[in-house]
Amino acid sequence: MKTFTFSALFSFLLIGASLIFQPANAAWVNPIVHVEGDVVTLGQVFDPAGEAADRPVLRSPEPGERMTIDSSTLARIAAAHGIDFTPLIGGDTVTIERLSHSVGSEEISHFIAARLSDEGFGSQVEIAISSHIKPVQVSMGSRGLIEIEEISIDDHTKRFVAQVVVETGRAAPQRFRVAGQINVMVEVPVVSRRIGRGDIIRQNDIAWREVSDNKLRGNYVTSVDDLVGMAVKRNISPNVPIAGTDLAHPIIVDKGKAVQMVYMIPGLTLIAVGKAIEDGSMGDVIRIMNTQSKTVVQATVMAPNTVRVDGADQLALN
Repeated sequence: MKTFTFSALFSFLLIGASLIFQPANAAWVNPIVHVEGDVVTLGQVFDPAGEAADRPVLRSPEPGERMTIDSSTLARIAAAHGIDFTPLIGGDTVTIERLSHSVGSEEISHFIAARLSDEGFGSQVEIAISSHIKPVQVSMGSRGLIEIEEISIDDHTKRFVAQVVVETGRAAPQRFRVAGQINVMVEVPVVSRRIGRGDIIRQNDIAWREVSDNKLRGNYVTSVDDLVGMAVKRNISPNVPIAGTDLAHPIIVDKGKAVQMVYMIPGLTLIAVGKAIEDGSMGDVIRIMNTQSKTVVQATVMAPNTVRVDGADQLALN
């Protein structure tokens, strides 16, 4: 069985009595009030408030914040404006909350990028903000205008510091500094599928992807002409920038295989059969052994299984 203490029961009876004996034409308070502007009106706090309902009585809290009005303050406001109001036994309170929307790093980054575009960086810019940005609460009645008042840029590192101003609906706008990194986006060729070691990249393997120029420091391929027809030295994943060091011309002379050795002078072409001592791509200079004389010469790969012998090495053809 539930039991009640005497004090709890007494308090309950007093509150009930205050409700019973409240005059019929007395005003009540709204326990929770949402406002958008800078002031709270009489009609937002008391109901009814009559013809004075639109009269400002309090300054509202800052956007996104709330405040509580206690019973004695409510009584003073009511008396000052001729409102018939008697607080409940135990007290009345009114919580006033100012509605707002937040402006965060995403919106601020957009405005910084637009300013950088005006500074000559073009439209393909991404901003990486390194400083913490606490969301700015902006009054629902305010446009929340963002202005980049000042910006300084390190041309070498592409880091920036910006002075940001946000109109919040308060008497003075909010100012703060934002630091970050400028990433200029460039389009580079990548492969659309996994390419295995030793495979050749074909035209239909090519896709395009936008990446930050900061990620392309080094020997990364930026031209499709430098990809098509090249062999890969290791497995290449799709949609990843490709380093030039991961590419090689295809092997067209295989180590240990027979090759045709060619020596050409005006009016005369000499041909012999040799054996490749090492692999070779187009234009590579590799070692070839003449299978008749067993002499090893240096030769330039000029076609599949064909090499060109130059200079004094022609003697090795005999």
